[in-house]
Amino acid sequence: MTTSKLQPLSALPNSHDELRALLASNTPRLPIGKHVLIAGVFGTNNQLCKQLAELQGSTTILTSVSEEALQAAIKDHPDLIVVDVMGSQEFELGGILKGEVRTRDIPLIVVSAHDEHLVLAAGYDAFVAKPIGLVNFGLLNFLKLLDKLLLPT
Repeated sequence: MTTSKLQPLSALPNSHDELRALLASNTPRLPIGKHVLIAGVFGTNNQLCKQLAELQGSTTILTSVSEEALQAAIKDHPDLIVVDVMGSQEFELGGILKGEVRTRDIPLIVVSAHDEHLVLAAGYDAFVAKPIGLVNFGLLNFLKLLDKLLLPT
């Protein structure tokens, strides 16, 4: 199975200054008509991903990892899936989603503290290191990645 090759974050369209202004204003963009499924153990990371996706103008749904996430992906067919990987169940979800004909074309972002190459080899399309924060522009890079995967080019 091959994963799509994404551009380096530095080559993504929005500048850090634009995204900083968006974060500072805490004013969501106008709706962009995109839907993001966020799967994982409910907690701060999922809430942060939800808030950031909504700030970018998307609608969101939160699910646990397991059959619930797979069923939500099949039923709602989101434009993007974000998975917070904490253990083996979340780790395996990427392969399950990419192996399912009804969900294989949906881009998958993994948010994880695990080794990037190991996680990407499990079927995920893009990697975001935990913790997502202002250190090393984590929040800004996550917003740029959302833009890259959700906005028309």
